[in-house]
Amino acid sequence: MKEDIEPFYLFMPKVLESALVVSIPHSGNFAPQEFLSNIRLSKEELRLSEDSYTDEIFSSSLSLNIPTIRANYSRNYIDVNREPFELKQKMFIDKLPSYINHNSIRAEKGFGTIPEIVSKGKKIYKDKLTFAEVKERIRNIYHPYHDKLEEVIKLVNKKFGFCILIDAHSMPSSKKITSTDFVLGNNYNQSCTEELTNLISSYLQSIGYKVSYNFPYPGGYTTKHYGYPELGVEAIQIEINRSLYMNEVTFLKHDNFNKLKKDIFGLLSSIKEYTQSVLK
Repeated sequence: MKEDIEPFYLFMPKVLESALVVSIPHSGNFAPQEFLSNIRLSKEELRLSEDSYTDEIFSSSLSLNIPTIRANYSRNYIDVNREPFELKQKMFIDKLPSYINHNSIRAEKGFGTIPEIVSKGKKIYKDKLTFAEVKERIRNIYHPYHDKLEEVIKLVNKKFGFCILIDAHSMPSSKKITSTDFVLGNNYNQSCTEELTNLISSYLQSIGYKVSYNFPYPGGYTTKHYGYPELGVEAIQIEINRSLYMNEVTFLKHDNFNKLKKDIFGLLSSIKEYTQSVLK
């Protein structure tokens, strides 16, 4: 497979000012031509699963000198917020090897490392895939993303003695989350401390947002894989209701977009100050 762009964009400040790191795994929208030639959906339909504009909403992480990594490829091509081999046998021509996670509920529902459907249940592919082509995606895109994220986390942890990872997402509005603006996913209180969860929740509620916890999003692979407070790394997933900032049919931003960006700037500033206060 010829890579047309880098797997990720990384912002790394010259001097680390705090123990905060931001990852944005689902805002990328690049899709190679060989993928586009084997799909039954339009580019607009593919966007149903993308976290549209999340990179822009969290762009203040750059001005705040917070290390930030963003996936460049569409999550429909490969989802870096999954285990490396959460795959569904029915999507493949050949038999998958035994080391594949054959028991993944997410893959079975169509949202594995190589998604089968977009968020409204529409199937992505015209034809079945080969394991060889998928293994290339994982080797060339998935592993470089996580190798770099792990490197940054270790660097921050080594300098400050701890690291806080914010995993930034957006969620489609639905009946499940009609009255929720933000869902904080901390793997049911396992991937970060109650203190950090309360800090984020309190800040968002203080400026008028409605916040819920772990339902229906307790956190994906990134949160669960990196979030071990006992080892000095806290990870929390932040899901923003897309209706807060965009029209979910036309994908156009609406008038509240800039306000939300300012509010996220305030949130990141607050978390950054918290990490600095811990060191005093």
